[in-house]
Amino acid sequence: FWINSSSAQNSLQPMIDAAKSGETIIVPSGVYEGSLVILKPLTLIGQNKPEIKGDRIHDVISIKSSNVTVSGFKISLSGTEITEEASGIRVQGDYIRITDNIISQVYFGIHILSSDSVELIHNIIIPGTSYAGRPGHAVNAWSVNTLIIKDNTIDDARDGILLTYAKNAVVEGNRIAHCRYGLHSMYSRNVEFHNNYVCDNLLGLALMYSKFLVVKTNTVSQHRRGSSPYGFPLKDIHNLTLQDTVIQAIHIAI
Repeated sequence: FWINSSSAQNSLQPMIDAAKSGETIIVPSGVYEGSLVILKPLTLIGQNKPEIKGDRIHDVISIKSSNVTVSGFKISLSGTEITEEASGIRVQGDYIRITDNIISQVYFGIHILSSDSVELIHNIIIPGTSYAGRPGHAVNAWSVNTLIIKDNTIDDARDGILLTYAKNAVVEGNRIAHCRYGLHSMYSRNVEFHNNYVCDNLLGLALMYSKFLVVKTNTVSQHRRGSSPYGFPLKDIHNLTLQDTVIQAIHIAI
């Protein structure tokens, strides 16, 4: 069942609240107010990249349900307080798909907490140092099981992708630049990094306190700035496969 929300005024929240579980909301081009809260299974599809602008205090979109898809939006203006950890999209649910969005001027780009079966595919995420002063991570995944992060473009964040206590994750085909750590795994297990291009960050791919890691066919380059210009900083890891990866123009490779 499809709902055309062309009649929506400034906010999509009334349409979200009125929709039945499992319905699809088609959002036409325009500018809409956040902050939005999704409490039921729904699919939100943007046509011609409609903009959802937050209130500069809260998350722009907060997902507190399973079986939710958000695709095709420009998302901006989350809160900036470090203690609030406000995000362009916050995820607390299972079977979530976030695809084809442009997320900018936020603290965290996509913040995933205690979730299962999440896919982040073909998004552009630029938190921006000029917006929050000290940006958060572009993708922050905490205690997530079964995660796919694929074909995203990430720039100007603290960490490009941070996995903490994550399990069964695939990080593939992402382009990450101008961050602190490009890719960062902490206390995670069964994680695969494939075909990522990580360039001009302070550090490339940091693997710490993690187990059962596969790192193949990545390019890590041009990490020469700061006091620790490492390509692959490794600390207290177990069972790592590092193969067919290009490491270039870096002061200390591994």
